[in-house]
Formats: sequence, structure tokens, C-alpha cells
Amino acid sequence: MKKMKLNFFLLLICGFLAFSCDKDNSFERPVFTLEKGDYISEVEYEIYSFVINEQNYSNSKIVIEQETSKAKFATLDELLEIFAKYRYYPHNNMPDNNMINSFYSLNDTNYNLEEKFNIVDKQAILISSAEVQYMFSGSDYKSNWQKFFNTYQNSFGLIKFSRIVFNDNFTEAILEFDETGYYGGTLHLIYLNKENNSWIIKWEELIIGDVFPDGFD
Repeated sequence: MKKMKLNFFLLLICGFLAFSCDKDNSFERPVFTLEKGDYISEVEYEIYSFVINEQNYSNSKIVIEQETSKAKFATLDELLEIFAKYRYYPHNNMPDNNMINSFYSLNDTNYNLEEKFNIVDKQAILISSAEVQYMFSGSDYKSNWQKFFNTYQNSFGLIKFSRIVFNDNFTEAILEFDETGYYGGTLHLIYLNKENNSWIIKWEELIIGDVFPDGFD
């Protein structure tokens, strides 16, 4: 009887130790907080929200990286050529070269966005760059995206914006916007005009590419 009690006691200890080891080795997701937001005008958030709404995503969650991207669609000379070809389109107001130069100078650094998006019938989720780096730190992009979608279910993927440049009277705007998901990504260069107090997309250029951990860097 004493031997049976001793064996039972040893089994309890082993079971407790095994449970403790499993608990210590279990996956615990780090807690991420947003950085303090930089000053970004309300009209920029209006355009960010407008551009997202225009994409007509079917997903209920829109995940946006807090840190803005640097200009990366093309070199400055290439960008000037892109805009030049649209000057021949009828009824197109086009930004002058000073506005395009300003786009590059403004987006020579990164800024932190705030939770000021107004997305119709969807939840806008702003996540820190530290969380993005955590999500995509592995070498296997499929596992990285599985980690992302386990956390943000029913989302398209990850969206990242540049800062927006305006003309002097705030009737023209330029921005870059990239969307990256499990099956690939698209980088948009967008030119907008304000007509009758509403923003409209006059045209956009697209680059469609493979998945990269940090968009199209």
C-alpha cells in the first residue's frame, strides 16, 4: 500500500512538472502599443479613408501600419515622366514639378499615423511597425502570413500609406499606397483632384508584385 501511495505521489509530481514545462514553453504573443502620432492634417485622413473606401474590400477589418512609407514607386525622374504622359489626357489638371518634388522631400522620412480613419462599415485597425516586424520576422512568408491572419482574421492583409502632398490651394493631391497580402501585393501611385468639395481619383499607376515582408521596399 505504501508503495502504491509513493508511486501515485511521484506521478502527481511528474504531471505537475510536465504541465509547468508546457506552460513555460507555450506561445505568448507580445503586447504591442502604438507610437505617439505625428501631426498629420485632417484632410490627409479624409483622403486616406476615401482611398480605402474606393477599394471596395469585402473584408470586415482594414489593417494599416502606423508608420508611413517613404516614396518608392519610382525615382524622381521616372515619376516626372509618369506625370508627363498624363498631361495629354483631356480635361486633366496636372501637378507642377514643384509639387512632385515636394512629394519626394516630404516622404524622405517616416511619420506615425493616428487612429483617425473613417472607413464605411469596416473596422480600421492601426498597428505599430514593431508588430509588423514581429509578424514578418520569419524566413517563411507563408508562416508569417498565417501568424498575421491568425491575429487579424477577416482582413485583406496589410496597408501602408505615404504622406500626402497638396498644391497650394488644396485642390490636388498625390500619395502612394501599398497593399500586401498572402498572394501578393500592389503598390498604387494616386493623383486626386477636389471637385465640388469632394475628392476624386483622376488616375492611378499600379505595380503588382510578389509578397515582401515590408511591402515593396
